[in-house]
Amino acid sequence: MSKSMVPIRQMDGNLSDRRKSSLIQDLGLLIFLSSVGGAAATIAMAGDRQVIYLAMFALTGAQSLLAAYRFRYLAAGLTGLQVLTFAAYTLFRALTQGISVVWLDYVWLLLPLAADAGMQLFTGSIYRIERANELLGEQMESVVLLDSLTGLYNMRALYIDLERQMRFAARNLLPLSLMVIRLRHAEELHAILSRRRFERMIQTLGEILSGSVRLEDRCYSIDNRTGEFAILLTCDKAGAELVRRRIENACARKDAFAGIMDKAIRVDLRIACVQYEEGIPNAIEFKRKVDGELQYDV
Repeated sequence: MSKSMVPIRQMDGNLSDRRKSSLIQDLGLLIFLSSVGGAAATIAMAGDRQVIYLAMFALTGAQSLLAAYRFRYLAAGLTGLQVLTFAAYTLFRALTQGISVVWLDYVWLLLPLAADAGMQLFTGSIYRIERANELLGEQMESVVLLDSLTGLYNMRALYIDLERQMRFAARNLLPLSLMVIRLRHAEELHAILSRRRFERMIQTLGEILSGSVRLEDRCYSIDNRTGEFAILLTCDKAGAELVRRRIENACARKDAFAGIMDKAIRVDLRIACVQYEEGIPNAIEFKRKVDGELQYDV
């Protein structure tokens, strides 16, 4: 089975779960509204019991609010206590004062429970939908390997590709180099340019990088805020140096960033490159090694 099919099937399952949750939510709302309507009807018919039923209605409303704000267990416990207290009070009055138990009293033994159950179903379903949406967002994020601004591969893709290419290079004794490019004075450019112009500059820089490498090489957008990119090159340090010069020459052209910034503003880059060697244990250490070299490009 293709690994890419797993998130798709998970998303289909989430959609099915959300349909079920929506039905449960509707059912819970129907039960709650029916309980409220039933409570209003019993109060209208209560006669001398109206004060007691109004108190029961107020307590039921308060517990429904607790359930709505996700104090679910507290609301359920208080509802149970309310019903038991009402039953004990009704029985006490019947035994000590001779006040008969009418059918409305039996109804009020059920209404708080029904109202709480309806609200629990309604809010619990909303919570499950929200959680499903969060999980769906996390799953979507985990399978997205492209940067939305530049259209280049992102950092997640870089580490995936880097691990694979490092193993391939070590197994086949082939050259592999990692180049990191970072925009100089990124904070100053943020202050000078509008957000839209800065983003256009980052997009243009990504296009310049893509146009400076071979088809078998791959460009990555690491951090659009700082203008950081990476290039995975299937060549040695000498070949990477040629790529570096092509990038610098392309950025130095007068029309490279035409229409984006004033001619007086230059786009300067810090560039470092490290060729893979057997002592580098993993992709993170490889990237960290290049970042260390980048500090010396002043």
